[in-house]
Amino acid sequence: MTECPYCKIGMKKTTMPMTFKFSPSVIVQEVNIHECSRCGFQSVPEEETEKVRKLVNSVRETAGKSKLVLV
Repeated sequence: MTECPYCKIGMKKTTMPMTFKFSPSVIVQEVNIHECSRCGFQSVPEEETEKVRKLVNSVRETAGKSKLVLV
């Protein structure tokens, strides 16, 4: 279990929607996070960060290709 760096108690796992706006589309991705029940501190595990990074990169590549095709 992940420990809160401020309260020194265990943090619970929860999900949080993250919204990415890429004109003209919007992507909402559910991300698993750890949240402290006492102070509300939130942290994103490394594997979730990597998952979101891959999603953003793939959307950027797709958007870049479609822009090139339209020109």
